[in-house]
Amino acid sequence: IEMIIVGFITALIYHGITFINFITVINVIFSGCSAGLFFFSLWFFTKGKAMGDGDIYLATLIGFLLGFPDIVIALYAAFLTGAMVGIILILRRKKSLKAHIPFGPFLIIGYGITIMWGEQILQIWRLLW
Repeated sequence: IEMIIVGFITALIYHGITFINFITVINVIFSGCSAGLFFFSLWFFTKGKAMGDGDIYLATLIGFLLGFPDIVIALYAAFLTGAMVGIILILRRKKSLKAHIPFGPFLIIGYGITIMWGEQILQIWRLLW
């Protein structure tokens, strides 16, 4: 919980928010809470088998830092890279379908991809949709 509070305050500072810009505050809150709720749902409905509780906190923190729509790009990139690594590990017989692979590193990779190329990815998505 402390990490979430510190992350939220850091996100407010990172985005340069003054209390005049209320829409940005709502964006940060919405993004962090939505990401956290999504991962909490995965954790809750799979009884902790699909995701760990650390993933909930990390996704919430990343949501606070990125805001919307960047959090969507980060989560998409995280799931995509996680799936690719998982498939490679299964094909190379390093892991089985039942094996647990930590998802936190993929969340960090998705965050990094979004920081580096998020704007370009968003422009491509807007052209496609």
